[in-house]
Amino acid sequence: MLQGESIPYRLVRSTRRRRTLSLVVSSQHGLEIRVPRQTSQHAIDKFLQQHTDWILKHRTTIHAHAATPRDKQLFFLGNALRLTLRAHAPMNCCAKEHDALVLQHRSAHLTSAAFHRRLTLWYRTEADRILRERTQWHAAQLRLHPRSIHIRTQQRRWGSCSSDKKIFLNWRLIMLPLAIIDYVIVHELTHLAHLDHSKKFWDRLALAMPDMKERKKWLKENAGAMTQW
Repeated sequence: MLQGESIPYRLVRSTRRRRTLSLVVSSQHGLEIRVPRQTSQHAIDKFLQQHTDWILKHRTTIHAHAATPRDKQLFFLGNALRLTLRAHAPMNCCAKEHDALVLQHRSAHLTSAAFHRRLTLWYRTEADRILRERTQWHAAQLRLHPRSIHIRTQQRRWGSCSSDKKIFLNWRLIMLPLAIIDYVIVHELTHLAHLDHSKKFWDRLALAMPDMKERKKWLKENAGAMTQW
């Protein structure tokens, strides 16, 4: 609470050797305060009070970016999900029920940070299971076996393949249709045979997936809008 106004913020405790506290307005979470791991709540509150003028000056931007996923369209395997909240539940959990994503929480209210944290955990858990299964299936069909499969956050890529035959996939792929997920997976698996984008690479990919151009075009034109939050 700053000068009688409630300003939502996301606390990020650094795992690196951060020594200072800083404020950032993130397009995904609104106001973020980044602090060293062991920083006390008292020190954080004091830091916020010291920067009250700056925070209030940027309040409009902060509130705009701090919207919870309730205000945004969610997708899973290309299908729209309706977010349902159940307050005062016996336990905190998130689960898919038909066309709804049900988020149960013990308390009456959840902060924006709590929404993102719990929904991200659910998405990443589903991504880890489904993306691994699809990669293993396609690897067997193509007879191209990666050394390991990693599901992680990738800011600018949907997937990548390293020179030591490790496949990396962006967990946000789980929001896209299965046909598009398969395109990214087969694309990266093909790099196990050709670690470049030469004619041999594209020819082999087209042989494995004849409609790969259409899938690639769909990915470029639509994926960003389906993975906004």
